[in-house]
Amino acid sequence: MAFCEKCGAIVSDNAGFCSACGNKIKKKEEVAVQNAAVETKTGHKSGFRLREVSGASMAQAGINETDFANRVESVDNLSLNDCLFTLYNKLISPVKKIEQLTLAIENRQYLIEAEKEYEGEKPSFSEYIVRFFIANFVVAFGGGLIYAIIVTNSSNQEAVDSVAKLLILPAIFFLTIVPLKNKYRKSSRETKLRYLNHEIPMLENEIKNYEKQRNEIVLAIKDYICYCPPAYRSSSALSYFVDSYSNTRVNNLQEAVRAFDEYQRSQNMMNAMKSVCSLLEEIKIQQVRTNEQLASLQASVWAANFLY
Repeated sequence: MAFCEKCGAIVSDNAGFCSACGNKIKKKEEVAVQNAAVETKTGHKSGFRLREVSGASMAQAGINETDFANRVESVDNLSLNDCLFTLYNKLISPVKKIEQLTLAIENRQYLIEAEKEYEGEKPSFSEYIVRFFIANFVVAFGGGLIYAIIVTNSSNQEAVDSVAKLLILPAIFFLTIVPLKNKYRKSSRETKLRYLNHEIPMLENEIKNYEKQRNEIVLAIKDYICYCPPAYRSSSALSYFVDSYSNTRVNNLQEAVRAFDEYQRSQNMMNAMKSVCSLLEEIKIQQVRTNEQLASLQASVWAANFLY
């Protein structure tokens, strides 16, 4: 298996031309002669990266993907580097699609968990206040009308008055609480049923569809992504590699990894500095508020001393 020097496509060992771009493929003997004298710092001949590696083979060899000396090496062959970074350029789009699908799956899983734990909504304080005034209106007019009818037909008005006073507060409480409880209980039950019978199954189907798409992409690129160090198989890292190589800031994968690590460290430091600046800004705002409260308190003390 070899690379096309022009487009980076993988071609068979015996191919004379690339099926993707039509470029003439150099024979292994020609490449071997060209690379015979090229040695890297690790003692490997240039072109050794063309062997296929996997997580299992790396584990068997005792290679840890966090070990910088083993995860990347320097390659001095220009045509090989062109093929390698051309391959990275073609991997950016599918890897980014995998990341987007993974994020969509995680979001839907979060929604499913949230909907399963849904316990219903509760009335707000303002709704209780509105319902309380409505209950007072109903008790005052409706209850007053009933009370007048009963009193006119009763011989013991004192007993009727006592019973009416005892029933006022329970009636207000009942007319305030019960309608709201029933309303939200019914609404919550309908929402819960909608989640269980419609939205959760729909989200689960979307997750299955996204997982199927992701698996198809993974299977399509599995023979190519092995040429990228495991710790850098992300769209951001691949984009940085390709951009750095295209702008001649780096000449091989080892330099690209070093540059990306430095870039990550600088970004982390910048984010940390932004967090510190944000915290200092919040402290400054809090200090201004505290000074305003102290000034207001001091003015009140002066006014009190002046008056008394």
